Amino acid sequence: MTDREIIPIPDPKEQSQQAATAVFLRDFLDSNRLPDEMPACPVGMKMLFEMARRYPSAFEIARQRRFIDPPPTVVRTMGWKAYCEHVMGCVDCG
Repeated sequence: MTDREIIPIPDPKEQSQQAATAVFLRDFLDSNRLPDEMPACPVGMKMLFEMARRYPSAFEIARQRRFIDPPPTVVRTMGWKAYCEHVMGCVDCG
């Protein structure tokens, strides 16, 4: 008997989601090209990316205001609350 190699069949739905996330990440990073324009450290940027993915309209409003004094609709999102908690405790962000 010979050993058989099991070749996994990729899930089209999962591949589609990964492709969409990759495009979203590219667009997100394009909007914050230079390091001095980044509003946060790498951990904070990951949190902002997650907020942008889950709450795109709230993220866009916060971005337009340069992440300073966003309106209540943004402040109420879980992504913004987590980001603010991070910034208050992070040496690089705060």
